[in-house]
Amino acid sequence: MLKILLLVVLALAAVIVIVVVVGLCLPQSHVASRSITLRQSPETVFGLISNFQEASSWRSDARQMEILSAPNGQVRFREVSNSGTITYEVVESNPPHRLVTQIADKNLPFAGT
Repeated sequence: MLKILLLVVLALAAVIVIVVVVGLCLPQSHVASRSITLRQSPETVFGLISNFQEASSWRSDARQMEILSAPNGQVRFREVSNSGTITYEVVESNPPHRLVTQIADKNLPFAGT
């Protein structure tokens, strides 16, 4: 009986070591990107995607958008979607070429731009 218990403990320890080693091998950060070719001008597209309050009119997963005040002067908005509620802020805006937002909620188990 003691041998069986020892084998179970060793097996659990081995599983824990494997999980830790795999976790340590995973990258701490990642980059995800997408691209698309559109028939509209960059100005038209930028005007559409930077109008956060109206995003629910063209995004099927966005149920509600709310513009918030931001202490640092950047645009902040709260998105209520099928995935939950997330607050974002604009960290870079270079019309019509680049718009970067980041998740502003510090209490979420994930973050990103």
